[in-house]
Amino acid sequence: MGEIVKLLDNYKPRHAKPVLGMSDNTLILAWLYARTGVSGFYAPGFNDLSRSPGERTAQSLERVLTGDINWSLEGSNNWKDGIVDAKAAWAKNEGVWKLQEGECEGEYLVGHMGRLMNARLMGWLPDFKNKILMIESFTTNPVVFSMELEAILNLPGAENIKGLCIGRFSAIAKIAQDVLQEIISSKEELKGKPVVANLDFGHTYPIVTMPFAGRAKLIARKDQFLLEGTSL
Repeated sequence: MGEIVKLLDNYKPRHAKPVLGMSDNTLILAWLYARTGVSGFYAPGFNDLSRSPGERTAQSLERVLTGDINWSLEGSNNWKDGIVDAKAAWAKNEGVWKLQEGECEGEYLVGHMGRLMNARLMGWLPDFKNKILMIESFTTNPVVFSMELEAILNLPGAENIKGLCIGRFSAIAKIAQDVLQEIISSKEELKGKPVVANLDFGHTYPIVTMPFAGRAKLIARKDQFLLEGTSL
């Protein structure tokens, strides 16, 4: 993907259209947003739709394709690791992990954490100051995730993010709630900020489609959870 994006670096599209994609496509979404101001959508690919990704995945994508760019994330009742194993069965979901309570509202960016970091270093994205970051990762583990999160938080402005939302991990990551809680608690830059995880975006199903860049509101309390947004 990096090779493709380098070829696009000096290209300025005359009639930009939104792009749909996720994971490595975060780079394409970031390039499009930087060059044109057009926000694509962090969304499942056609290969995901062939893996029975669930009614919520299909409904969310359909809403965007028919012009409804508003989205919300709740704790799904069931999930499955369908990208790792096409024959995986649906299992009971643990719901939203409220790792740190709090409230915030403002602009957000969503994407694969490594590719968001690449895009920032390439100068395609402004600093992360006052942003709500929504990140996910696939081929990771506790040590790698902690290191990559530290790297993102060391980028200019990232120490002043408003909140952090993390997509659900695949089982192969071996990042349970208590493991993630320990990682988050170790990050000084996240002290006093709302942090939630196990959300319906990333490399497990269901996947909620949302604009790459937009505005969001997050409330994470013991007895209340709200995460919703729209395009800029």
